[in-house]
Amino acid sequence: MSCFNVNETRREIIVNCKTSATRFFNYDHVFGFQTRQQDVYKVVVSPIVDEVLKGYSSTIFAYGQTGSGKTHTMLGKFPMDKTSKDTVSVYMTMLESEAGIMPRAIHHIFQGLQRQYIDYTVKITYLELYNEELTDLLADVTNEQPEKIKIYEDKDKTNTIIGATEAACETPFDAFKLLIKGAQRRQTAETLMNASSSRSHSIFTMTVTMKDAQGDMRLGKLHLVDLAGSENISRSGATDKRAREAGTINQSLLTLGRVITALISNEKHICYRDSKLTRILQDSLCGKTITSIIITLSPANETETLSTLEYGHRARSLKIRPEINQLSSKDVAREYVDEIRRLRQELDAKREADGIPYSQYLALKNQMTLVQTLSDNNQANLNNNEQQIEQYRTEIESLRRQLTVQQQELRLEINERKEMLALNRHRHDELIQITNKALTFREQAANAMQQLCSTRSTGSTLIDQYVKDCQSIGDSLQINVQRINEDIRTMFSTCNRSVGSSAAGNVIVKELLNKFPFPLTVTLVQLLSIWILCIPLIRLSKVSPPEYLNQNRIYYFKVIIPLAIGKFLAQLSSHISLWKVPISYAHTIKATMPLFTVFLSRLILHEKQTTSVYLSLIPVVVGVIIATMTEISFNMTGLISALLSTFGFSLQNIYSKKSLKDIAIHHFILLSLLAKIGCCLFIPFWFFYDGVDIYNNKDYHQYNLVMRVLFYLILDGILNFIHNVVAFTIISLVSPLSYSIANSTKRIVVISISLLILRNPVTITNIIGMSLAVFGVMSYNKAKYDQRRAQHKDAILPLVRSEPTLPSLNHDDLQSSHPIAELTSRHHQVPMESRLSISYENQTFKDV
Repeated sequence: MSCFNVNETRREIIVNCKTSATRFFNYDHVFGFQTRQQDVYKVVVSPIVDEVLKGYSSTIFAYGQTGSGKTHTMLGKFPMDKTSKDTVSVYMTMLESEAGIMPRAIHHIFQGLQRQYIDYTVKITYLELYNEELTDLLADVTNEQPEKIKIYEDKDKTNTIIGATEAACETPFDAFKLLIKGAQRRQTAETLMNASSSRSHSIFTMTVTMKDAQGDMRLGKLHLVDLAGSENISRSGATDKRAREAGTINQSLLTLGRVITALISNEKHICYRDSKLTRILQDSLCGKTITSIIITLSPANETETLSTLEYGHRARSLKIRPEINQLSSKDVAREYVDEIRRLRQELDAKREADGIPYSQYLALKNQMTLVQTLSDNNQANLNNNEQQIEQYRTEIESLRRQLTVQQQELRLEINERKEMLALNRHRHDELIQITNKALTFREQAANAMQQLCSTRSTGSTLIDQYVKDCQSIGDSLQINVQRINEDIRTMFSTCNRSVGSSAAGNVIVKELLNKFPFPLTVTLVQLLSIWILCIPLIRLSKVSPPEYLNQNRIYYFKVIIPLAIGKFLAQLSSHISLWKVPISYAHTIKATMPLFTVFLSRLILHEKQTTSVYLSLIPVVVGVIIATMTEISFNMTGLISALLSTFGFSLQNIYSKKSLKDIAIHHFILLSLLAKIGCCLFIPFWFFYDGVDIYNNKDYHQYNLVMRVLFYLILDGILNFIHNVVAFTIISLVSPLSYSIANSTKRIVVISISLLILRNPVTITNIIGMSLAVFGVMSYNKAKYDQRRAQHKDAILPLVRSEPTLPSLNHDDLQSSHPIAELTSRHHQVPMESRLSISYENQTFKDV
């Protein structure tokens, strides 16, 4: 835990270390560790650069212990790959996010110059102070004896640097290249405190000469100083050369601190000459320069950080009096004369080193022109040859494509002929087989004719027996019709119980959620009620889980557990929709369940319906929507919850039907398993969500309110148990689609009851919608009746074929009550060519 606390609002840093009392350090600006580069530049540097563009001299230098982020503040995230050709372009793209003060200042100065002045020049010097020796970072590295850089003090007590390269820049791109060139040549090394520690001070200077529209000349200077980091030699692990470097760095920084202290104390003697660093920064510390010191901190070393804070706090007391640098025409002319003289000296030196005579230059130029002409001619010939080669290549490619097409056509023709030959051989074999079968059939027909003549005496008895069998089948059908009528009456009474329990349960849930807005708790209580009440119901019904479920536990994870989760989420979504919107609107959305069910049944159970069944769904859904149009509430949470509950209940009905059908599980056991698993899975979620809120809400600590909520919860749990028992019973008897249609009828009753209880006026729109929904239900019943009737007709009625076929009969077949034997014995006088062979499929008339 760091003992340094940053308060950016009050611009102070609070030091609360165990070794000392609490101290407060106030500064002009304070930035936390999360501050972006562009924020630091906008607050600190941008105003100073604006002053430079007005003709002031300014200095910004970073001070702090090693590894605290001085170079990162000045340069930013820097691409140090010397071999990369795109280093500058990559660096320019980082201006908006990762660039430091130096590249942003370059970009800012050029933008201001182009916007404010009609004429300007920008010159850059980049120096390094390493072991009290100045190095020109922009000098030509090929020069074996670089010019030494010296500091002179003129008669005005102003320090001037002699021998440094002063590179002119026309664009910010040129300045970026110089910045990268110098930064890559700086002295760095690895220490225990910093993997890439700067072992030198760097001074990056931009000199800007500006001329405005009135002809006034101004001179602005910006010094950007990246000081080497102060470090404890024993902690950094520096030895030998690194130790000497650290000693020199600490000595120069100590001298800088003494100078600042002396300036604050108004001492007569200031020790500028004790270090070249203080000589270079002399004008910035006591002259007419705008100076800003950025101190960087690291919580890793408390002693060094506290020393840095004290250093910055002392430096804040420095008083400077900046003045604008106004240039006269004579000063500008003198500066231009000096620049021309310097350029002439460089040109003469260049000529003496590797220059050539002008006559030789002209000869070489003529020779170069001749060589260029020959090269152009050769290039033209080469282009013509390439064009011809390209034409030949195109022709060859065209011929190759034609050859490929012809080969493919020949292959196709060969394959077709092979297929025709194979087909002819197959037909020939089939004709031989048919001929053999015809001969065999002829022999069997002769034998059958003899058998028919011998069995005509027993045919009459067999036909009488067949008539008796038909009468017994008719009696069975009548009994089954009575049983079906009883099942229909039971189904109607079950549906009435489902409608009543659902209507009462919805009204109670709506009233409960208005007073107790915890749908997760209501859902969990309903499942818990189902689980508890199913235990005596299963014992009374004397049913047990199927052996398949006990032997295949993986079926729990594949079907039962996902089905329990889906049931819980569907009921939770239903309660949220009842909470957020009126009951009639929620059931309006749920009226679309037949649409979900018919498509999901087609995908999951592969059930096919007739066109009339699909068409009958339209008036059911549209009628319920029209019947509740006056109750529509556009609450997005209620709408989405109602849609999710409709989709979830559709999936629950389909997969419940599939489970009842696949593993022959009793619907009471399936309902109990789903409730038990849902409770076990979602009780932890209840503790984290509703449980904590209910416990913390003091309103629910009142006795009357608690007893009323408990009464509603228990009553709702019992009604929901009845509704689920009835619903799963219906699902076990009918298809999911029929159950969804029955639910649509239930929607009308629930909506009607809610309208009566809430005393909403019933309009003609409600009546039309309900009538249309009732018509849709009747149409669906008619369509399903026609569909089942057609299926039963195909299954029960005999198949009549007009082809004259005769099966081969043996003596045992004649002794049995085979229908063919019975018919042929009665009608043996009919010629064989006109007889019909009538066969019946084996049908069981049980539960038809």
